[in-house]
Amino acid sequence: MPATDLDSATLDRLRIMADRLCSEYPFMPADQLLAEGRAWLRWMIRLQGQRVTLQQHREILVQAGWVALLVGCVEYDTGNRQTAETTRQAALSLGAEAYHGEIIAWPHETHAWINLPSGDYHAVVAAAWAGTDVTRQSSVAVQLAAQEARAWTWIGDRRQTEVTLDRGRRLLDAMLASRNHTDVSSIMPGKIRHPGPVCNLSCGNFGNLLPVRPGYGSSPA
Repeated sequence: MPATDLDSATLDRLRIMADRLCSEYPFMPADQLLAEGRAWLRWMIRLQGQRVTLQQHREILVQAGWVALLVGCVEYDTGNRQTAETTRQAALSLGAEAYHGEIIAWPHETHAWINLPSGDYHAVVAAAWAGTDVTRQSSVAVQLAAQEARAWTWIGDRRQTEVTLDRGRRLLDAMLASRNHTDVSSIMPGKIRHPGPVCNLSCGNFGNLLPVRPGYGSSPA
């Protein structure tokens, strides 16, 4: 048995903490969520200095990745874009070190999300493709398809919009069918920041993630 300074209770505590913070995103005040999230990240960094097994090391990276994604989202929400971008890059690195496709993909989704309001739609498409390359069968893949479809809509490419929408619908249908119900909270457990899209996804209404066509509505922000 490899020597380690950590027990299973510590790792369980990490998982519970990460899930709790993510689930409280819609309700907890931003400053409190940032303070708690950053404190837990510092603690997890300190854990890496202890004797851990390879499996424990990866588990710490995974939970730190989820919390970093959450902290980055809150930083964007509060207008701290420069710090948020640093945190997004940190989450990407944590996902890569842990070989965790979803954690690698979510920073790409965030990059797509922040480029929509600025009108850099080709950057949105590129970010969506980068995220889709590392995970094709998860909630983030559905969200990436939604962001890509929105970008194609504003670019004005109807064919690519329909192709992307079809891919997103098929992904969502497969995910819902595999769980035999439409409770999206079990698919995206607090790790998605867009309440509108979540409601649409939970109803299988993928098309409602798109904005009104250019010329008929407001910007996609």
